Amino acid sequence: MYHSLQTNRSMRSVAAPTAAGYVLGYVSVFSMPIMVGALMQGLDLSEKHIGLILGAELLCIALSSIVLSSRAGELSLQRIALCGAALAVFGHGFSVFADSLGWIVCARAIAGLGEGMTLSAANSVGASAKNPDRVFAIAQIAISVMTMLLVTITPYFLSIGGYKAGLLCLIAVVLLCLPVCYLFPKGNASPGQHATKVDRTRFPHKKFGVLVLAAFAFMSIADIAMW
Repeated sequence: MYHSLQTNRSMRSVAAPTAAGYVLGYVSVFSMPIMVGALMQGLDLSEKHIGLILGAELLCIALSSIVLSSRAGELSLQRIALCGAALAVFGHGFSVFADSLGWIVCARAIAGLGEGMTLSAANSVGASAKNPDRVFAIAQIAISVMTMLLVTITPYFLSIGGYKAGLLCLIAVVLLCLPVCYLFPKGNASPGQHATKVDRTRFPHKKFGVLVLAAFAFMSIADIAMW
């Protein structure tokens, strides 16, 4: 029983920060479609402009995730997650005051950098678990539930304060998850900390990598299809 309790604690210590990182990393992109109309009206933007705004955010999420994932074994994941959350808050806040296409693109790019940082930290922690599949499943549930709540609640705020009220909702979500960022390891989370040993001589699995990337592509196309 003691071993079971220890296992549950270990699972929570990994699942909670991973879930928080996924919420911070994806909630903006997944819930932004509900704000498109208000954003276009408030800043007099076209569909082309909206695509540019989202593209800048997604590109920065990808770039910061790729750069930091290559150094996950050297840096403090807690510091990465906290800095990412701070950048996301700054980016969302900057978006509230942005009054032109150029400024809103810059603001969303900054938010994307922060979101990518938290995603990178979350992926590193989740991959270190003894059962990473379960941890990532919990993270997917967390972001799905949070997106559902925002898609349900945000329209009421949009009707009151326009797109700026919607952006404030995103800031509230980040601040809500911020305390969980302190659960990230103060050091790195190498696979040896939680996971069983793997035969690294057989890596990289290029064919498996292609399949995983294809699966993520299909999943992302489905998730962002509302755009």
